[in-house]
Parts: sequence; C-alpha cells; structure tokens
Amino acid sequence: DVAYSDEQGVRQHWSASGYNVKCHLPMSARDIEVTFSVIGGGNVCRVDRRDPQLPWIVDANGHRTLEKLFYVCCPQCVQFDIRGPSLRAYISRVQEQHDHTAATDTIPRQRADTADLYAVAPEEVPGIGGIVDLKKPHSEYLLPAEVVLFEPTQNEIFHNGDASKTNSRQIFLNTPLSTAENAALGELHRLLAKRGVVESEHSAFPRYVELHALRILQTCKFNASKAVDMMKTAVQERVRRLPIVEEDVLPDLNRGFIYWHGRDRKCRPCLVIRLERI
Repeated sequence: DVAYSDEQGVRQHWSASGYNVKCHLPMSARDIEVTFSVIGGGNVCRVDRRDPQLPWIVDANGHRTLEKLFYVCCPQCVQFDIRGPSLRAYISRVQEQHDHTAATDTIPRQRADTADLYAVAPEEVPGIGGIVDLKKPHSEYLLPAEVVLFEPTQNEIFHNGDASKTNSRQIFLNTPLSTAENAALGELHRLLAKRGVVESEHSAFPRYVELHALRILQTCKFNASKAVDMMKTAVQERVRRLPIVEEDVLPDLNRGFIYWHGRDRKCRPCLVIRLERI
C-alpha cells in the first residue's frame, strides 16, 4: 500500500497485490508512505536489516512493529524484497537506485539476471540462479498462491516432527532455528573468521553461501571444519562456472532431459531428470 501527497497537496492512495508488483508514482509525489501486508496472512513487520540474522524489531512491550517506509520526495526507483511465510513475512532488502540519468528516464525497468551479476569476486556471487540472458519467460504457474500461503508444520520442518534429532531438518529458510542450530552457525562464523574467509565472526556469510549455510552444516553433520571445505567446493564447482547462458543449455532443456513437474502434497517442487534424453 502506498500513500502520498500529489502536486496539489491532496492525499492519494494506491494498492495492488501479486508476486511482482510495480508502482509508478509521479515525480511530484511527496510525503510517501509505504506499507505491506500478505493476503490471507498478516501485516509485514520490521526486521533489523543491518544484522545478517534479520531479527524482529519489537516495541517496549515486546510486540513486533509494523514495517513502514517514508520518503520525503519521490525516489527514482526502489525495490523491496519480501520473504517469509504469510504470517511472518518481512522485508529482507530495500534497494534504491541512485543513477544520474536524464530526469525523463524515471520508469523502473524489470530486473533480469545478466552476466554482470557474476562479474564480481566469488564471495559476492548470488547464492541462487546462474542462468543469464533468458529469452523464454517463466511459467505463470511457477509460484501459485497456495505455495505462497503455505504454512509448514513441525512435522514438515523436521522429519517426523523431531527437532531434537540431528540432521532432521527438511526446511531451512524462513523458519525458526533451534538453539543448537544457532550455536553451530556461530561456530562456523568463528572458524571462517579464523581462516580469513570473512573479516570477523560478526561479518555476514559470503553471499554465495548465505542461503545454504545451515544446509551445508547439516550435510556435514554439524562439523564446522568439513562445512568450510564444502564451501570451498561450492566456489570451485559452482561459482567459478557461472554464469551459464540460456542458449547454451536450451537444446538439452528442449529434449526434456530435466524439468520441473508440479509439486507434492507439501508444496515441494518435483524435479524430473530423464538421463536417457541426454
């Protein structure tokens, strides 16, 4: 939801819903207020985006506070990334563009993965994606509403619902972490700092692994030293091979060698690999 004052000082309101919502405001807009909510869920509350763990910001009573962003005048282009389940959604990143192009060039353009995203140091490579220069659009059925609104239970987050059992986690993002998992991530941070991979134990994980740190730890049975070795393998076997241009893999995809086909009863995407079609 966006509220702003127009050229005449009249308060205007704009609202829309969807998975990729765009709002174009007149450059004369002033006193802009932006808030968020999830259909079938709740209001989007504030997190501390300076902290890599993105903790909730609470008031004096311990209640989460509403995410509300203010702009005195109209920015050229701002992108808000929302994450989390419908009842605990939050804004994970606010990215504002500050280029100095002509004043008439003020319409935000749709962002797409380009090779420039990977022309950086290995530790800055995105943790997901890797195919660039896409010519074919994603399917409109890629992310249906029932997936966005899906709230996993304890039985779905952990195998048989047993959070105390090592290596039982099945969902790694946007769900609360156990005390043991937080301790293991802290130990991994300290080891990375000791080996010079990050500046200090309070630094964020390298971007290419920040989404996968807990998954890597669990794969390595929470052995931090082995997890660091697996991170090196991720750099060697994935990061340094990116990006992949769509046209290079399109013939294999058109043969039906690998494809996504629906979801199971727990909304997990089903990946089909047909080796005979290579």
